[in-house]
Amino acid sequence: MSDPTYVLFYVANPTRSAAFYADLLGKQPVENSPGFALFVFGNGLKFGLWKRDEIEPAASGAPGSSEICIRSEEHT
Repeated sequence: MSDPTYVLFYVANPTRSAAFYADLLGKQPVENSPGFALFVFGNGLKFGLWKRDEIEPAASGAPGSSEICIRSEEHT
């Protein structure tokens, strides 16, 4: 079984969302720009906040949509 390696939330304002999650998680993002923010945890899990309006291809989900990535040993 593979564990999730990346969680990506689509947000309206990554900078504002990063401030919220930095306070909640007690850690600062390793990357923080107007279009994207990234937190990396000690176990390797990455948590990204991506500006919804800048996603290519465009996100088609409802507000609150997200992605989760699971690395497969067969496809690395």
